Amino acid sequence: MPYFSNIKIDTLRNLGSVELKPNRFANIIYGENGSGKTSILEALSVIAHGRSFRTRKYQYVINKEQPSYILFAQLLNTKDSNKPSNVGVLRNRQGAIQIKVDGEKILSAGHLAQKLPMLIIDGHSFQLLEGAAKERRQFFDWLVFHVKHNFGKLWKEYAKCVKQRNSLLRRDKINYTELAPWDFEIAKSAAIIESERRKCFTLFSAGLKDYLDECEFDDNSIAVTYKSGWKTEFTNSTSTTIDSSMLEKELKDNFHKDRALGYTSIGSHKSDIVITVDGKKASESLSRGQQKVLISALFFSKAQVFNETTNIEPVFLLDDLPAELDQRHQALIAKWLVKLGSQSFITSIEKESVLLAWPMMTNKNCQLFHVEHGDVQQEKT
Repeated sequence: MPYFSNIKIDTLRNLGSVELKPNRFANIIYGENGSGKTSILEALSVIAHGRSFRTRKYQYVINKEQPSYILFAQLLNTKDSNKPSNVGVLRNRQGAIQIKVDGEKILSAGHLAQKLPMLIIDGHSFQLLEGAAKERRQFFDWLVFHVKHNFGKLWKEYAKCVKQRNSLLRRDKINYTELAPWDFEIAKSAAIIESERRKCFTLFSAGLKDYLDECEFDDNSIAVTYKSGWKTEFTNSTSTTIDSSMLEKELKDNFHKDRALGYTSIGSHKSDIVITVDGKKASESLSRGQQKVLISALFFSKAQVFNETTNIEPVFLLDDLPAELDQRHQALIAKWLVKLGSQSFITSIEKESVLLAWPMMTNKNCQLFHVEHGDVQQEKT
């Protein structure tokens, strides 16, 4: 498993020039609001994904008095800690980005995502329960992308065909024969996409049950199901094999409706992970604290399947862990992290509440960082 052994951040948001030597396991970053805690997590996400998890407007990420930000990380692998890997990212105000891995330029940020798998739980994570289907679809497809190596390429091909189909649907005069070749390609890709998603979801839901049992939700019946964007008779089967001709027929049958709408209204791009409590939306049935525990269980179930499939533990970023969580549930998440063996970076206004959740933590498996006005000081636990 790759993990951070050294991190250097220059001129990202309110951070000047800071260096961190993180612990292999838990790293607690504490300080007042606006001190720069989340900016450290943001820097790690840029190193791992080539982009910020907080905003798409890269200009805001650069220190307002500087022309660019520069990030560097040294990664070690638990299987061979004698061969570190170096990752560097530079981005300027014009949007130009340079990514290097061991001195070689990387053209795609996707390479970084595969090199350093990372999961982020922050305020935006509540969109898993409150937001649109796209949020949950992207959440789950992270898993499929990382454990099914053909999925990324397959999804690009599928999305390209849907885009072309949508373009044709918006023409003034269009007959089905012009769409037929695209429907064939869409159905062919979708049959594999749905099959791969089902396989992953079977593993995901089995692991999730164990996590939910530990959460003790006062006997609330929580149900998490995969809902395909295709018709129900093709998605409720226990088989993971999908007949592409059936999907092609669905597209043909939906032609007149789609022509009126001007876009493809069914398909794998319309799938969802449905999360309910006693048949009602989880966001409407659970308290804010219960929602955060449920969201954490979803993330850890995903991490577990990823670990069991690839033998790699993803790095976890947990922004403001104590918010909405009582001490018992903080300790539960700490237990899950320790069991998984992931490297984690946890932010908090105060260190005491987080340390109480990790009574097993010592200098050997936990590192403290105090952030104040963009300056970072390393402390002993």
